[in-house]
Amino acid sequence: MPRRVYPNLHAFFRNNPDVRMMDIADELRISYSLLSMIKWGSRQPRLELAIKLSDRCGVPLESLILPKGRKAS
Repeated sequence: MPRRVYPNLHAFFRNNPDVRMMDIADELRISYSLLSMIKWGSRQPRLELAIKLSDRCGVPLESLILPKGRKAS
């Protein structure tokens, strides 16, 4: 079955209410607060974490790596 790709982390969690942010954060060994900041676009993950988030959540990598000064949509 093909994996659905969401445009960003916010859409992923909105469309997957059974997936808890705390579980994803634990799985990736990051804090819940860091994941929340990435989700809302106030923090940009390092490349290694962005790749893991992209793979785990089906989010395009480019939606996690933004030009400096831009926030996630």
